Amino acid sequence: MKKILLFIGLIFFAQTFLSAQNSDVTFSVNEEKVITYKNQVFKLIYTVEDNSISYGLGKGYRWEFPNWKGVEVIGSPNKSTTSTIVEGKRQYSIRHIYSFKTSETGTFVFPSATFFYKDKKVQTNPVEVQVLPEIPLTDSLAAEQIFIRLELHPAKAMVGEKVRLDLRAYSLNLPSKIFCNDILEDWEVGGIYYGSNNFKPSSEKKNIMVDGILYSSRIIFSKDIYAYHEGNFKFPQKKITISSRKSPEEDFFYAKKEILETAPVELEVYALQDKKNPYPSVNGSNINFNMIDTALQSGILYLDISVEGKSDPMYFAKPYIGLEKVAKIELENTDEKFSRTAGGNNEKTFQYKISFLEKGTFDIHPEWTTWNTEKKKWNTISADSRTITVASKATISSLKKQEVATKKQEPIPHAIVFAVDLSSSMLTQDFKPSRMAFVKERLKHFFEKKTKLQQYAIVGFAGETRLLCPLTADVKSMTQSIDDIEIGKYVDGTAIGDGLMHSIKLLSQVKAPRKTIVLITDGIQNWGKFLPLFSSRIASQKGIRIVSLGIGSDKNAMTPVSKKMNGEYVYALSGGSKIDESTLKTLTQNTNGNYLRVLDEMAFDDSLDQILKTKDNAIQYTFSPIDQKLLEIYFQKF
Repeated sequence: MKKILLFIGLIFFAQTFLSAQNSDVTFSVNEEKVITYKNQVFKLIYTVEDNSISYGLGKGYRWEFPNWKGVEVIGSPNKSTTSTIVEGKRQYSIRHIYSFKTSETGTFVFPSATFFYKDKKVQTNPVEVQVLPEIPLTDSLAAEQIFIRLELHPAKAMVGEKVRLDLRAYSLNLPSKIFCNDILEDWEVGGIYYGSNNFKPSSEKKNIMVDGILYSSRIIFSKDIYAYHEGNFKFPQKKITISSRKSPEEDFFYAKKEILETAPVELEVYALQDKKNPYPSVNGSNINFNMIDTALQSGILYLDISVEGKSDPMYFAKPYIGLEKVAKIELENTDEKFSRTAGGNNEKTFQYKISFLEKGTFDIHPEWTTWNTEKKKWNTISADSRTITVASKATISSLKKQEVATKKQEPIPHAIVFAVDLSSSMLTQDFKPSRMAFVKERLKHFFEKKTKLQQYAIVGFAGETRLLCPLTADVKSMTQSIDDIEIGKYVDGTAIGDGLMHSIKLLSQVKAPRKTIVLITDGIQNWGKFLPLFSSRIASQKGIRIVSLGIGSDKNAMTPVSKKMNGEYVYALSGGSKIDESTLKTLTQNTNGNYLRVLDEMAFDDSLDQILKTKDNAIQYTFSPIDQKLLEIYFQKF
């Protein structure tokens, strides 16, 4: 009897083991929607993964792929099998890579593929394939019959999702080396941020058929880009200078140079909405927290929560803490850290002040909801829970009084923020003793004429932004802030768009019938997250006027060209000022402001006096409005 029971137990164990094994088998396809072009080859990767602890995928399995109507299968599928050991468990995966091409435009739906294993079957998602008309490669042919084309991967993306911008060359006989003489950031498309990642993926090759002729290709240059908001972003036709050489030994100085033209392309960007966490980051990986001050006897807790992901930290949504019903939660600060390695995690820290409304024992269990663009699904990542005991309620009467006082605060007649360029070029000596010294002197002179109708603030920007003086009517505080300005204390660069955005955030927090930003700069945007024209759109939406002052003459002058180890600048004679007057004029026009080139004291003083005398006209906002929740994410950077 015991032997029979033992035999039955072994059978039951074996069935349970096989069932568990089957439940660990997944079958997936790498895309849910493909956007391609007529006569262009595209690939789909079907992958089976077995995460069981048995001997893996042995005999007894088969595939069943759909009938792909409307497309041509190119060659035989590329099959590969891999086996790895993770935490003592062996994992198997089998991949089938299919290449397709279609000569028809339209939308095709590939039904689900099926994988049969033992007595189980698993299926993939169906795949929608949208075939667009063939994009003309270029309007010009080089002597060696080289075409160039701008390509987006993917062509449809989420707000904040990384998109790769490729400049690709096609030719019947590709030269050994092709070099791009231009930079991709020259496509000034409003609302698009160019990331720091530049790369040349040499392994990515593609073929394309043009008028019955097959051209091979190579990527010349790539750049990661992100979109700040939803909409269609058009990259216009553009002429690009390239150099090519037939052999590796040939010097680029003696290589052929050609001016080719790209065709226009468009990026479609959409926003994912979720009630709990709108506009999340992408590909989140970790969340943790640290109680930096557990002064719980007073009912107040200071908390650091950091989240990590592979997107730009500015898009990381705030985590959910879980104490919202028992405490007053205030976000006091945020901090960002960028990874310097490709594919590495970026980090954003949220610093909270938590004032408990009641005594007791509570669990702190932060969660972060993120959209994973690789797996096409929402992920909720949780930190380990911690229990704390609050001995007494926080004293929040003072907080309530402060809130009431804020509500009763009288509006400021005219709030003005000076956004001042602090890049090293402001030390150029075409103004004596320098442009920066000239600006500081004229601003102090302007503040001395201040009336009770104005309050001023100062925001400095270089490669980063700083609030140098909060909004105040105190002339002494403003003058002291001006005296304390020192170029070289911050990351060098010219982040005009960020300086404007910081100023907009400041003005958005005050009540004032008139709000003005005075932008003072001598250069061209070469740094920062926000493009100047995009920032001006937000200023227009907020009813904020921008006045731009371009500082610098056309004369040769000594200007900083490098910096010594001890912090001293090295000067050299340089040509006239390089001011992006076109952009400055456009961004001021977006807000009914005006632009003035400053060459002397009179021009500077007159322009500031006009700010006080001129009556503001109503700003006519002509752009698509940007969602307030997304603006709050932008403002978290400052």
